[in-house]
Order: sequence, then C-alpha cells, then structure tokens
Amino acid sequence: MRYINMALSKFEKDMQIIQALDDEPNDVGGLTSADLKAAFDEGGEALKAFLNGVLIPALDTYIARTDNPHAVTKGQVGLGNCDNTADADKPVSAAQLAAIAGVVLGQIPDASLTMAKMAPSVAALFHNRNLLDNWDFRNAVNQRGATSWSNSYGIDRWLLSADNSTATFIAGTGIILNNEFGNCFFTQLFEKSLSINTVYTLSVMLADGSVKSFTHIANGEYSVVDGIFFGIGFGGSSQIAFGPIEGNAITVQAAKLERGSVSTLANDPPADYGEELRKCQRYYETIPGFRFYIGARSPWSIATQTNKIPFKVTKRTIPVVTFEYEKSSNPGVWVAATASHPDTDGFTDYNTAFDCDYVGFGNVVATAEM
Repeated sequence: MRYINMALSKFEKDMQIIQALDDEPNDVGGLTSADLKAAFDEGGEALKAFLNGVLIPALDTYIARTDNPHAVTKGQVGLGNCDNTADADKPVSAAQLAAIAGVVLGQIPDASLTMAKMAPSVAALFHNRNLLDNWDFRNAVNQRGATSWSNSYGIDRWLLSADNSTATFIAGTGIILNNEFGNCFFTQLFEKSLSINTVYTLSVMLADGSVKSFTHIANGEYSVVDGIFFGIGFGGSSQIAFGPIEGNAITVQAAKLERGSVSTLANDPPADYGEELRKCQRYYETIPGFRFYIGARSPWSIATQTNKIPFKVTKRTIPVVTFEYEKSSNPGVWVAATASHPDTDGFTDYNTAFDCDYVGFGNVVATAEM
C-alpha cells in the first residue's frame, strides 16, 4: 500500500481541490477555468499512470507466482479427499467388474464371480506356444499324399502306432482316428526330451469344436479323458500320444502341447502352413520331377552330379535319400535307387542295382524321421 499511496498523491490533491468547491453552480473557489481544467487533467493522468505503470504490472507478477504466497494448506483445498492409489494398484470398478462378469459368468455354473474362478477364463484370452509340429490337421502338411494309413507315418511328423487302427486325413476336416481293437496311439516324437518336472498340457480339438485335455508332469503319465487316451512322455520322455479307446473313433481338428496347466488351444489362430512345412522338411522332404541320367553299367550304375542337389531345408541328421525313376528302355516300370553320398544339405551321387540307360524324371525322397 505504501507504493500505491505515493503514486496517487497528485490525484488525491486535485480531488481535494475539487471536493472543496461548494455545490453552488457559480462557486469555483476563485479558480479560473484553466485552473479547473489543469486539476482534472492532472488527476486523470495520475490515475492512468498508476493503472498502467503500477497496478496492472503488479497483478501480472502476482498471478505468475508459484510459491504459494498465501501459504494455502492441502487441508484447505481438500487434498486429503483425493485417491493417491497408483494406477497399477487400483481395484476393478463396479462397471468393469460387471463387464468382465458378462464374459465369464456363462462359464461358471453358480454364477458367483471370484478371482479363483475368473483366472482360467482370463488365462484363456491368451495362448501359449504350441510345441507340436504340423498340429493343425484341417490344413496339415502331407508330403506323402497319405489318405489312410496304419502303423506308419502318414501326414508329416505323425506316426500311427497300432495294427488294428486306422488314420484318415480329410483336408478341411482333420484326422479321423478309428480304434477297432487294442490301442490307438497317434504319436509325435521329439528330438529332445521333454523337460523333467515341468507341467505340460496336451489337448485336442474335436469335430464339434470342443477341447479335451490332460495335464501332468512329463514323466510318462497317461490318462483317459472322455474316451480319449492322452500320454505325455508315455513310452519315453521324448514323445506324446493320443487316440480313442478301443471300439471308438474321433475326428480331431487340431492338437496342442504347451507348458502350464491350462489349455489355450481354442484361442490359437490357424497354423501358418509355410512355417509348418519348413519344420516338417527337417524330417522329410520330397523333390518331385527330378531328372536322372544313369549310364549302363552292370551290375551297378553310378553317376555323379556336377553340382550338388540341395535340399530345401537342412535336415536334422543325414537322411536316407531314395528315389523312383522310370527307365526309358522300359516305360511304365519304376526303379528304386538310393543316394550314396547324402549329407544334411543335399546329395551328389546315386546308384542302382539294375542295368540302366537314360532315365527321365523321378521323385526324390529324403527321410530323416525319428
């Protein structure tokens, strides 16, 4: 206020002169018109100078201050009523809980929601990596062109180990496993053993979209679930198997082996066929339409390729390379031959136990199955 009073001193003096005048119209207190004008002008200029030079700058400075000049406390503004819980620790709101309940309550018979009951449903929103190769039987890799087989490999990487059972592949549908008598083991073998004391879940998706599963430590355990045999590490720690019990048949769209105790097969998107083919070709590969030339030489005919014939995918081990070819001198008769110097990347030599002349086109098979 000290500075304000100093700035308004001229204004106050002139106002005192004006206020001292009587109310009579002609009473000017002896002042001339010039004196009156000067008093009014000086007061106005003093007021304008104060507003522009003192008051407005002072207000701007005050507004810009951030040091709490009035010492306002958090209690005065009610900060104690604010929720300081971190976002990560905030509880689920009633609206969120109702939305979640709308999704998962249909899977809970008594319609009561608890965290323990909700956990499997929340976990099912995610999916783990599938440890199986060629697991999507609706669009399976089938380099052998198998349609129905028993006690042998059919579609890539899957072995049916049963004499009295059959497996049938129908593209777009899946694998039909029919157990007429005894055991039916649809098996996949692994290069490495399953981890000891690790919990795995093996599951299959049936034709109606339902999922059946079995969870256990990979130590040779097996079980029957709804008429389906499941084995994890069954017959050895480097394989899994499943199949219908005796006298039954099942149609399987897909299968999955994953770590953990919850099946996430139902959440998996369709398999990437190209990726699955590359994985399968580490074990088995066909090269159709290969052109051979073997000179006539008895009892063996041997030809060495100028360039190495590469495989599309490096094999897991040195494969057995065989091929069938048609002799030009005997059309319609196919002769079997074997590569004599294969490695994991390809082959160069082949031989046959027959007298041969020019050979046309044939099919090469490189097998590195387990």
